Amino acid sequence: MSVALPAQMTHDLDIGSAEEARVAVARAPHLSAILWLIDAASSRATHTRFESEVAKAAGPRSRPAWEALGIRGLDRIPNCLVPIEGGGETTVAECVTALRDSSGDELSAEVNALWGSQPPLPWRLAADRPRRWLAAFAEALSNVWSVTSSLWHANQNVVDHEIGRVGIAVVTGSVPELLNNLHTRLAYENGVLQLANTCERGSQLSTRKLVLAPLIVPTERVIVSFDHPQVAYIAYRALASHLSPLNPERVGSDRLSVMLGPVRAAALRGVARPRTMGELAQLLQCAPSTTTYHCDHLERAGLIVRERRHHCVWVSRTATADRLVELLAA
Repeated sequence: MSVALPAQMTHDLDIGSAEEARVAVARAPHLSAILWLIDAASSRATHTRFESEVAKAAGPRSRPAWEALGIRGLDRIPNCLVPIEGGGETTVAECVTALRDSSGDELSAEVNALWGSQPPLPWRLAADRPRRWLAAFAEALSNVWSVTSSLWHANQNVVDHEIGRVGIAVVTGSVPELLNNLHTRLAYENGVLQLANTCERGSQLSTRKLVLAPLIVPTERVIVSFDHPQVAYIAYRALASHLSPLNPERVGSDRLSVMLGPVRAAALRGVARPRTMGELAQLLQCAPSTTTYHCDHLERAGLIVRERRHHCVWVSRTATADRLVELLAA
């Protein structure tokens, strides 16, 4: 699993047609908690108030385990530390139980696969005494969650909006745009999703699901696993969670733009009464071809209809779109 940092090389995931890929979304509070731990371990000299609280909560007994996450330049951690399913929610309690019940064999094997026979010093205990290391890591995660779970729950409106944004992108055929707007280190082009990373690798999505997990974190880090046997997943900061988790606020009221993107949201609002394609292009300040591109997706999703009358094509909203706009404006 990669914790992306700036790099010149890429880890590529060949997903083929984004519109045909099996995309799912997951609530993953344990991944937010793990990223809080990573940030606390990575910035010991310049702790924010929140990171200091996380470090304090993790506890001294588990320090050898969670501080291993903060090695300077670390961009990989074992997959077994972040179990995730193909959708739905993986709770922190389930993650902690899985870590404590593990035999440790998988952790030893992954550490050796990542770093060979000479892993970085903080990870040698993980390779040599994996069950002890996993117990310490599980304790840190459980301790941190006991004092931060309220932050996750207080920001569920952010998670809900991001889940809605993903869902709308899937039904409107906007998955390529979605993938290109998840994170600055991710780019989708010609069927390949690229992660800027410190190693050159390639993977195939094949029949696996591509699981997106929005996080409530102030960090710019992104967690990905393109090599997980059951799923490929991306855990990233939810669109509106640039807010500090210590200071949760309400998301802005323009939920339609959050879910559809600003151009398609404007198009849907613009055809509250029927307009010609030319009028709509002027309203959106887009080229006619760009307007047609966005309308194609909205029409496939059942949100608009187009009708030719004489020399003009008229666009109007469907009843489904009316309900969607009304719901998101409430």
